[in-house]
This record gives sequence, C-alpha cells and structure tokens, in this order.
Amino acid sequence: MRSPGHAFNIEGIFVDDVLRILFGRDLLIGRVGRVGTRHDEFTARCPGIGSTVVGIGPIEVFLAGNGLPSRIFYRIAWLIVVGFVRLYTRETINGREHLPKQGAFVLAPVHRCYLDTPLAGAVRWKRMRFMGKDTMWKNRRFGWIFSALGSFPVSRGTADREALRRSIEVLEMGDPLVLFPEGERKSGPVVQPLFEGAVYIAIKAGVPIVPVGIGGSERVMPKGSKFVYPRKVHVEIGPPIPPPVAPEGGRLPRTIYKEHTELLHAELQRLFDLAMERVPWSYDET
Repeated sequence: MRSPGHAFNIEGIFVDDVLRILFGRDLLIGRVGRVGTRHDEFTARCPGIGSTVVGIGPIEVFLAGNGLPSRIFYRIAWLIVVGFVRLYTRETINGREHLPKQGAFVLAPVHRCYLDTPLAGAVRWKRMRFMGKDTMWKNRRFGWIFSALGSFPVSRGTADREALRRSIEVLEMGDPLVLFPEGERKSGPVVQPLFEGAVYIAIKAGVPIVPVGIGGSERVMPKGSKFVYPRKVHVEIGPPIPPPVAPEGGRLPRTIYKEHTELLHAELQRLFDLAMERVPWSYDET
C-alpha cells in the first residue's frame, strides 16, 4: 500500500484516453498533481442544458447534470465509443448483478491499458464520472461535451485535497465515479500496491466500492505501443465493498482506511486472476 502522503494519484480519464488513442497524442492529462494552491469555487445553474457551472479561478467549467441534451449526447457517445471498443476487443462482462441499482458508488478497476476506461465504462449504460484536466473546459461548448461524456474538472498542479473534495462532491450528487486505485497504468499479473485515494473518497462519501478485474487489456495496447490490437478482453465485477460506519459521535480510526485498502487489493487480485482465466493467453506465456 502507498503511504498516506501519496494517497491520491489517479490516471485514466475517459476523454483523455480516447483522444490519445484516436489521435496518437498526449492531448490531455489524467494525473492529479500533488502541490499547488486551492481555488475558490462557486456553483450556479446553467439554463437550458441542465448543468452546473463551476468556477475554478478564471476558468468556467461545466459539471453536467441530468438535462435531456446531456443524457442524449452521453448515450450516443457511449454507443459509438464503447460499442466499438467492445466489438474490437470481443469484450465479455460477468457480474453486472453486483452493480448497485441506485445511488452512487466508486468503480475501482485494475489498470493495464489506456482502453481500460471505455472497457470499464461498458459495464453500465447509465453515465459514470471520470476526471479531466480543467483546461478542457476553457471553451464552453467543448466543456459541455466533455462533461456530458462524464468527465469533471480537476486543476493540474493543485493539492490532492482539491481532487479529493471534488470527487466526493460528484458522489454526493449521486453519480458513480470511476477511479483506478493502482494510479497510473501498471504491467504484469500482480495488482500493485494501491493508493488510498479511492478508499478515502468512498468512505468519506459513504458509498460502496465495486472492484473490477479487466483481463487481457494489456495485449490490446501494451505500454509504448501506438497500435490497438484486436485481442480478447474479459471483465469480472465483484460484490460491492460497503463503507465502514463510524461509531455514534466518533470518528473512524486511521487503521480502518488501511484495512479497507488491503481488502480492496485482495479482491482486485482475485477478480484480475478470474478475468485472465477467460482470455486465451496468460502472463506465464510472455
């Protein structure tokens, strides 16, 4: 497990990964910085599009709500992007019954490929949220598009606490949030030590964590590759891990976060192993 000082380092936003794959450029960034200043925020309803305007310094950004245009746009984009990825990778999914039918939750997949984001997004038809670099929202029209796709803004170079706070706010709005607890992409059959950010956010927001194993994606687009290969991918969704409840009038001890992270790590490894059993190759062969 990562030290508390490195509690939040999450990569893998939907728009970032898809654009990087389509255009072969690192257009956006999906990693949260660890230093910087905290920005003041304000929120107001944006008429006509069912969205919330959030101000970060001089930048106006959109945090799309449940307006009809946003929902229609997301469904169309989901069908195009996720549909293509599922067909191209012959993605199969097991365990959808474990996804909460109502309310927010943290979806926590393993991370071996840029395509893990749309592969994880395929588990649910309804919108889920992903992190995005705040400069994506400089243009109001593009900002609305990114938000409708499920992305929400995080300022590059700001302290972890801002990203943590914004993630909790997204969950409190009732939207599921996708976080990769390993942080950046890893390689190999072993789930690496987890950052505590996903667990911290889930506990603070009082929502369950749904662990997800994605098997086979590392061969779809290996590190350093500029080509997406049509390899088989299988996804295993595990039972949700409920958040611990603090005693009445008390606080959860720090050890609870560590224990919860260790529980998530063990479950991710189990699901990753199960998912790898359903693809026609293994790491032992490489």
